[in-house]
Amino acid sequence: MPRKFFDSPNLSAEQSTLVHSLEAIGDLLLHETAKRKRNSIVFKGLQEINTILLSLIQLKQTNPSKFRSLNQSIDFSEFAKSNPEDASLLSELSPSDQFPVFSSGLDQLLRIHEGSLEAKNSDVSSRSVLIIIDLLQELAKESQSESLLSVLFPYLSAASHRAEAARDGSAFPATTRWFIRIVNRGVANNSRFHLSNLPIFERHLFGDIVWIVSDHKTDLFERFVSAAHDSLLFDESPSLVLTFINDVGIRHWDVQTDKDTWHDIFQDATRLEESLPYLFNLEDLDRWLKTFALVGAAVKANSKVTENEIEQDSEDDVRRSCIRNFLFHRFQVIFLAMGAFCLSRNRTDFINYMWEYKQPQDADATWIGDDPVPIDVTSSMTIYFS
Repeated sequence: MPRKFFDSPNLSAEQSTLVHSLEAIGDLLLHETAKRKRNSIVFKGLQEINTILLSLIQLKQTNPSKFRSLNQSIDFSEFAKSNPEDASLLSELSPSDQFPVFSSGLDQLLRIHEGSLEAKNSDVSSRSVLIIIDLLQELAKESQSESLLSVLFPYLSAASHRAEAARDGSAFPATTRWFIRIVNRGVANNSRFHLSNLPIFERHLFGDIVWIVSDHKTDLFERFVSAAHDSLLFDESPSLVLTFINDVGIRHWDVQTDKDTWHDIFQDATRLEESLPYLFNLEDLDRWLKTFALVGAAVKANSKVTENEIEQDSEDDVRRSCIRNFLFHRFQVIFLAMGAFCLSRNRTDFINYMWEYKQPQDADATWIGDDPVPIDVTSSMTIYFS
């Protein structure tokens, strides 16, 4: 995958300067990686590449026009100008050709990762993969990141496949661990993951799963199942909707409010709570959150309470609980699809591992935490048809 962009006529002078700098850093670090004597120099150089690429990502948010001039290829810019009404035609250019500067930086990270595998320099191989994942995490925080994510994911796949072939420790982080770290922890840490990116993350995750199952990567499969279960311990299954309604509505009830109005509010809140187990796609989640916002507004409008007296944290807790439940349901979808693919490849050992993970046959106790593996036909059909 690594290529030389510097001599490409498809770059502006400013882009050529950036690409030349990145490739020069890559050449130096590749040499130092092979010697295995001065990893500190390699780490410093990797951080320089990381800083440049992070700056490009941040520039996309703060100054889109500057980002385009610095990072979009001449062909891409001219193509976009001549076809302003049909953005789909841009797909004729590969993601790497659309963003050569960003791609060149990723090229250097992959070159260094490959060199570290050849030199059996595990410290450098791990660091280079972690930087790619850090860039992925930065992109995941913002909406409209799919174009750069489409550039980055193939590099992560290439790193994972080569690391697994070399039996290197960077294989698992590059294969499925990134999903746990970025999506699950991002949602747990006050939504540092923008949910609009979930579809492309899930597509790439399932691509990893297909490879793992098809090529009989038992260790990677079992580590993913284990990590997924561990990461779902934060799921808060009970909804806080009625608690919020009671705390705000009952304690501050305006006695002049029509009882039918409060009855309607509680009915809406009850329906919200009852629908939580059936949130399986982003459209359902968005609809749920919008309805909750309307219910919350109705509660405030019919309560003797000022905005300052209402703890914003209580509303945020409800939203976070809902999103965490939604993420748990998405893992149920992933595990159902994973089980179906295992069945199509006759990997009954993988299915048994998923099925018995929370309750091994030789165990007297059940492990704590929610189980994303559907336990019966009814739950499986609910997930499938939702």
